[in-house]
Amino acid sequence: MANLTANADAVDLDQFRSPPRVLASCFLRSRDNWKRKYKDLKSELKRYQVRVNDVTQSRQQWREKSEAKERELATLQAKLQELQRQVGSRPDEPEKKGVARTS
Repeated sequence: MANLTANADAVDLDQFRSPPRVLASCFLRSRDNWKRKYKDLKSELKRYQVRVNDVTQSRQQWREKSEAKERELATLQAKLQELQRQVGSRPDEPEKKGVARTS
């Protein structure tokens, strides 16, 4: 106990009056507290990492769905324009709107 530090002359050991058994219990309690704190932080970090991975994956899936729908929309718009062009280039025909013509 007399050689607590490398430079024992700098520390006056008579100023410490707590018995070693009391110090040991305090040190053990302190160690247990920082271990618990570290374990809690580690589990919280893991939870956040899993959440970030889940959100990233979900965002990627939504992005892919959105891009697929945009491609589908562009295709359908092109088909619509083609059909409108075909209808516009036909000779005048009576439009059929589901109403029977009377003769």
